[in-house]
Amino acid sequence: MMDFFFKMALSNACIALVLAMAAVAVEATIRRPQLAYLLWLLVVVKLITPPLVTIPVVTELGAQAGPGLAPSELVVAAAGVETTSSVTTFLRIARPWVASIWLMGSGSILMGSLVRIARFDRLLRRESQMIWSSLTCILHPGPMQTPY
Repeated sequence: MMDFFFKMALSNACIALVLAMAAVAVEATIRRPQLAYLLWLLVVVKLITPPLVTIPVVTELGAQAGPGLAPSELVVAAAGVETTSSVTTFLRIARPWVASIWLMGSGSILMGSLVRIARFDRLLRRESQMIWSSLTCILHPGPMQTPY
């Protein structure tokens, strides 16, 4: 079950990476913000939706290993390349690290976004106070200022 979700997430991430590279290239070369925004929107939609195309991923085949392959060996589905059990050990060790790095990256993006939102909110509050004081002076003139 976890392999299914891992394959789904990896397929989405690879396709979203290609779309993101296209969006960056459009931003840098063509200089059309509307097109770049559309491509970035496609990246976000691709990360949210289920994958349409799955990319072959290294999986543990076990009983499907076939003659001559031990159950602990891995097979790359696309290329049919046999590997040793050291790759299995590496994948078991690396998977939690990849997840923790992904979580730290998501957390840092969230914190950066919250800081930007707080700065923008502070800017809006400061500017609205200045505008309110200007409007108050215009709408309620003092005793020395008469409209005549």
